[in-house]
Amino acid sequence: MSRAISSNLLSIQVRSDYLTQLFRKIFTKTNDNPFYNAYCGNGNCDLHTRCPIRNNFEFLTNEKIQDLLVQKIIETSILVFENDYV
Repeated sequence: MSRAISSNLLSIQVRSDYLTQLFRKIFTKTNDNPFYNAYCGNGNCDLHTRCPIRNNFEFLTNEKIQDLLVQKIIETSILVFENDYV
């Protein structure tokens, strides 16, 4: 039974509006966003091109990447639940 549930996850798109909105809020480029302010503050650093804060923020502002992460979080949560309780 659990393998059927796991294989079905690969063929369907599961959504979480909560997680999607959370990612959108964290990676919004607005002045009232502390994550965006940290990203902007690293522009003057000598190593800003290698800064993990800067690189991760730029990577995660892509909504397609955010959507893929939401999907993987959901899949992982279901698989953990499935392995623990089935």
